Amino acid sequence: MTPVENTLTIERTGKQRDISGFPAEEYLFSWSMVLEDSQGEKMRSNLTSRTWTTPVTDEMAQAITMSKTFDQAYWKALDLNYPEAVNQVLPSDALQVVQTYLIDVLQDSDSAFISKFAALPKLEGYPVSHAIEWQASNGTCASPKEPEAEKSMLDTTSFKGLLSSVGKQVVDQVVEKKKAEKRRELALAPIFNYVETVESITIEDLHSSKLDVPARFKLISRK
Repeated sequence: MTPVENTLTIERTGKQRDISGFPAEEYLFSWSMVLEDSQGEKMRSNLTSRTWTTPVTDEMAQAITMSKTFDQAYWKALDLNYPEAVNQVLPSDALQVVQTYLIDVLQDSDSAFISKFAALPKLEGYPVSHAIEWQASNGTCASPKEPEAEKSMLDTTSFKGLLSSVGKQVVDQVVEKKKAEKRRELALAPIFNYVETVESITIEDLHSSKLDVPARFKLISRK
């Protein structure tokens, strides 16, 4: 698939709140794309991330540096070398989902658009909360219509026939309406939701036994 429209924005909303004891400020990231396949069919994708950051204190700095060192080495080993701006608004778990279901379907010649992330301004502070929502729709971008009531097809030749046909029709209509309502609900729902919250930022000693391979596994290599 080839992107025919691609818009990235990030803004400081001015909203503030307390998250796990951290004073936090909100940034809103939006990534909208229109993708086209070889038949000219289009898919619209919109991913938003509400990221809350907190000022970095001296006590937090060492732990954050250690965490970033690990993350960068981990991403490099997995060949996930995205600009830092990407990692600020999309945690690695969420980014892997987006890569699997969106980025990897793009043509190689068009995947360079990821470099647009590098032009985004860096967030001030350290992210302590992410709330990500990803919505996508087909080329028509039209919402499914609400289920319509079916026309009555009653047997009025006899009282018994009337009761029988009413009962069957009511059941069938209820079942079909519930099916249509569920299809509409699924069609309008986001295809991906992700929430991550930092509870604490500390450096603590960890017993080496925590890193041992469990008894039911066989150690092949630590590399």
